[in-house]
Amino acid sequence: MRKRPLPEQFRVAPPLPERSRRTEMVLDITVTTLLFGGGAVPGQVDKFDPFRVPSIRGHLRFWWRATRGGAFESVAKLREREGLIWGDTSGASRVHLRVLSSSLGPEVSIKSGSGPGYVLFPLTQAKDQSVKTLPNGGQFKLQVCVLAKTDEDVTADVAAALWAWINFGGIGGRTRRGCGALYCPGWSYSSPQPEWLSGGGQTRAWPVLGGATRLVGPAEAISKCWQTAIEALRMFRQKRTGQNGRGRSEWPEPDEIRVARQRHAPNHAPVKQGGGFPRAALGLPIIFHFKDYADPADNTLNVASEKGGGGKEEMRMASPLIVKPWAISPSQAVPLLLALNTQPLEEQLETAKAKLCLLESGSEAKRVSPPGRAAIYELIKQMEQRWGTQAQKL
Repeated sequence: MRKRPLPEQFRVAPPLPERSRRTEMVLDITVTTLLFGGGAVPGQVDKFDPFRVPSIRGHLRFWWRATRGGAFESVAKLREREGLIWGDTSGASRVHLRVLSSSLGPEVSIKSGSGPGYVLFPLTQAKDQSVKTLPNGGQFKLQVCVLAKTDEDVTADVAAALWAWINFGGIGGRTRRGCGALYCPGWSYSSPQPEWLSGGGQTRAWPVLGGATRLVGPAEAISKCWQTAIEALRMFRQKRTGQNGRGRSEWPEPDEIRVARQRHAPNHAPVKQGGGFPRAALGLPIIFHFKDYADPADNTLNVASEKGGGGKEEMRMASPLIVKPWAISPSQAVPLLLALNTQPLEEQLETAKAKLCLLESGSEAKRVSPPGRAAIYELIKQMEQRWGTQAQKL
């Protein structure tokens, strides 16, 4: 039987597809604290798919910007590079993620004391009380495939994001206050490779790790360590005169609001005026609640963007502080305070969509001056004294 000759162009086998050339990693990750949110519905855990790949990818993109993104001076250059690695509307991601297996820890009541109430207040104080329990930890196996092209290998970019996410981030929501904290052998409680942190400590228009301040305390069991870290933050933010935290606030904001609204309780005449709103540097919005009937009604301090026709759109300013248990093993951790390298709030307002810092109560809105970073410096100093250690620059 006569055979047709093979065409010239098919006599040499074509090269393997680009997708076959890749670096693959498999990470065994333990969730060491309560898991808050992370599902398709905000604030809720998806019991069928608790460790969703889109959520993990979002965390990794943030930590890539915080590590390798420091090399870029403009947002445009940052976005171009981020899209090349993690994908955008014009191209697919070079990083393929897959959860190979997963399991959730036991359900515990949000009022059981398994986690700091100061962290879980969005649930414990919610009017509908739709969420009454949260999974206490869990485990999942994450496969990470990095596709390599002939022109460039982006494995170092992905490794930097993974390292920062595992050590300083988490899974789900409220990770900056310790929910969904992670532990992974070989990655947790480790130092970064020199090439993972770029930018030389320079401040950018987005949060970066290079130049950030890190402070740790003595090791404890993870649940106790979480309480230790959050209690230090709570006492700082709510410091009051007198004993048992029942005196007047030592912060100037309450008296600033009394002056702005021109009303106060008989025994709460403003005594601290001109101090501004220093706690805005710790993240916005902040809701100020007064207990006495003669004091002002609730006020909200927040950032907003200007809209056409004199309107505005409410926004938020994420806290530059990460306070959490930093796992050194599946059961032990050190309390961590990490102050990301960010611009002062005034500079952030100039470069972001949010242009206004407003104090609002009902229909009343008053523009206020954004603070500097004094509150952050004071918190670091107090925690150094409390934990008996010294802060370090990354």
